[in-house]
Amino acid sequence: MFDIKRLILFNAITSIHIGSGSKLGVVDQPVQREVHTNFPIFPSSSIKGGFREEVEGPKTEERLKHANIIFGSDEGGNRSTPGNITFTDAKILFLPVKSLFGVFAWITSPLVLTRFKEDLKILGTNEFCDFNYEKDKVIKDNKFLTIKDNSLSKNSKITLEDFTFETDNTEGLNNLLNLISSIFSEDEFKEKFKKDVVVVNDEVFKYFIENSLEFLPRIRIGEGETASGKGGNIWYEENIPSYTIFYSLVMYNNKEVKINDEIIKTCNLINSYINSGYLQLGGNQTIGRGILKYKVF
Repeated sequence: MFDIKRLILFNAITSIHIGSGSKLGVVDQPVQREVHTNFPIFPSSSIKGGFREEVEGPKTEERLKHANIIFGSDEGGNRSTPGNITFTDAKILFLPVKSLFGVFAWITSPLVLTRFKEDLKILGTNEFCDFNYEKDKVIKDNKFLTIKDNSLSKNSKITLEDFTFETDNTEGLNNLLNLISSIFSEDEFKEKFKKDVVVVNDEVFKYFIENSLEFLPRIRIGEGETASGKGGNIWYEENIPSYTIFYSLVMYNNKEVKINDEIIKTCNLINSYINSGYLQLGGNQTIGRGILKYKVF
């Protein structure tokens, strides 16, 4: 199918709005979500567009040629060419939630971790699947799993938002958390992530996904008018909070292409641009939304 298949992790540096269009309801502009889970996603088209913008950069002739080789061109007629790279939709892996102690926690759930393992099978390697945890404690005993020496729980209880839950410790996620912590630049954040993850049950995770994203009013003010006066209006916008972690898969073939009389391999070209760094996805770029750090494994 593809010569090369790799995992990408995304860490939201600022809040993100990849909208699904205007809707009637409390939220005028919600984020895009999966139909069957109602979990937020980054559509593959947005990821591809964000990376293309980064590759094109200053839009020199060379950079535009490289972008057309990697992502394809749509010049019309017989001059259109397909791209050499494929992205999957990015799925959520860890969601930050307010905590009574430790400021905030990253939560995940058995369903989320199972989907992660299932998707990783596409890579054809078990390198990222080396984790096991006491799933039955979460599903059957309704105890949420925390990491030993975390900063969140007191007396085997944890308070997230306004809810208090019983907890138990697990060490089965250490390999996974060590891997994912590399998405953070600062050592303090790496250490916090490795100790302040909580595995909650699927129902609680779904509740927080549906009720704990950012919900912000936006105001457009007309010239010489107030928001309630002529020419102005107010709307409510949903955003994915900063430090939310998503994952996607990137796949491509190793072809030989000719650029300015030089033969190069597409994998070398792609790896030179898409490795690790920062990316902007979604709307509201001019007010700082959608900045992510990414890393390819």
